[in-house]
Amino acid sequence: TSKKNSSSKKSSPKKSSKKPPAAATPAVSYQGVYSDPKHPRGYRILTGDASKGTMRLRDEPAGELYTIPLKIRTDRKTGATSLLIDFRVKGGPKDAAGTLGSDGRTLTFPDGNVWKKQEGPAGGWRGGFGFQKFRLIQKG
Repeated sequence: TSKKNSSSKKSSPKKSSKKPPAAATPAVSYQGVYSDPKHPRGYRILTGDASKGTMRLRDEPAGELYTIPLKIRTDRKTGATSLLIDFRVKGGPKDAAGTLGSDGRTLTFPDGNVWKKQEGPAGGWRGGFGFQKFRLIQKG
C-alpha cells in the first residue's frame, strides 16, 4: 500500500480575511444631557456615534441655541474616550478636549470644568405630538 505524503500537497494561497480597522467603540456612552457649572441654567445635549457627534446647547433657557460638531476619539489601549468640541461658533477654541469619565457620567476639561450627565427623567427626545419639536426635561 502506498501512503500519501501530506507535505507534498500544494496548498492554495489563503485569501486574507482581514478587514480594515473600524473606529474603536466607546466602552461607555457619552450621549446624554449634561449640566455645565459655568452655565447652571443652560444645557448641553450630546448625540452621535463612535467617531462623530453633535452637541446642542444653550447657556440660558431663552438664550441662543447652538449646534456644534463633535469628534469622538477612543484610545485603543486604555479605552478612554475624548470628545473634541468645536466651540468657534461661541468664540471659543476649535478642538476643546473633554475626557469622558470611566462611568460615563462626567466630561472633564483641561481648565478644570466638569460637566455632569443628568439622570432620571432629565433628557431630550423627538417624538409624540409635534415630532419636529425637540423636548427637554431638566432637573431643578
